[in-house]
Amino acid sequence: MNVEVNELMKYLNLVKSIRIDHLAYTSILDALEGALLSVGKTATPECVHIAGGYRTGKSCVIDDFMSRYPPERLAEGVRRSIVQATIPYNGTVKALVEALLRAFGDPHWARGSESNQTARLLDFLEKTRCKMIILDEFQHLCDKGQQKRLDHTTDWLKTLIEKKPWALVVAGLPESCAIINRNGQLQGRFDHSLVMPLFDWTVASDRTQFRSIVRSFVAEMHPFELPDLGGEELAFRTYLATSGRVGLFAKLMDRAVRHAIQGRTTKIQLTDLADAYTRAIWFASTFPLKGGPFLCDLPQERNDLLVRALGMASDASAYREGNGQIHLHGVEPKASVGAKTPRQTSTRSKVAKDKEDLRRTF
Repeated sequence: MNVEVNELMKYLNLVKSIRIDHLAYTSILDALEGALLSVGKTATPECVHIAGGYRTGKSCVIDDFMSRYPPERLAEGVRRSIVQATIPYNGTVKALVEALLRAFGDPHWARGSESNQTARLLDFLEKTRCKMIILDEFQHLCDKGQQKRLDHTTDWLKTLIEKKPWALVVAGLPESCAIINRNGQLQGRFDHSLVMPLFDWTVASDRTQFRSIVRSFVAEMHPFELPDLGGEELAFRTYLATSGRVGLFAKLMDRAVRHAIQGRTTKIQLTDLADAYTRAIWFASTFPLKGGPFLCDLPQERNDLLVRALGMASDASAYREGNGQIHLHGVEPKASVGAKTPRQTSTRSKVAKDKEDLRRTF
């Protein structure tokens, strides 16, 4: 139905406001709560590592946790239980300290030497009675060509958490494990990595969770009307479109809502989702079937299609992240009829490599 654009503009950020819990999401939130509560009550505060591929929800779970503990303005000054910063690309210790100083609102965050800035950071941590430090994009500290820099960074982090009983949370791509493994003393302080997974359609429990998330998400998108994306076939199409990444699903829904608002309608059909897919998903042009995941004719044998679609996302992620993340829990694709194309061979070898990389990482 046609609606005035001004009436719909209030829903422009609808998707950003929607949060749907799943098992990994909830368990990570609980772990963060436990780490915060342990500060001052245990001899050694907890250090938590959150790992996951691109667009799997790592930053989202951190944002949700941060929203529970906003800064408080008291008579004696601002109290900040948690400080969070995003590590700059190829970040040095100095860049990391500057990011934390900016998070504290230091107007002179760029001034001074590394040691001077570190002293100011420690002062902020104590004055605000901070209990937890959260560092996102942790893999930015991992530069294989700069081992001395990495050694210096891990030593700095170890020293920081030894100064006072602050809990430390770091989140990043799977390769960020190398940063912790680089320093034995730092490694000994961290619990086992918490993984924000890619949902695997070939695993029944993952498939059920993914369908539940999609259906619950769509239910929160009032006043917009969408097809039943949680149904078996449409959920499979949605999975192909997003490679099981919750963040990509949210991005897809956000683009569909924006297009609906521009079109003065609250009805979002499969053709609209197909259009949103081609515009919002970076690997859309490489989808193997005409019409894309939402409009293509699905073959009876879908295992090969599933592997190829996941391979596209993995190839694109490897370009962006330096590491793909696909795990099929031992399910191997059936051979296609006829000779393999170079693209098929490359995709399948990539999936096998990603499975092995993930096994070694965790």
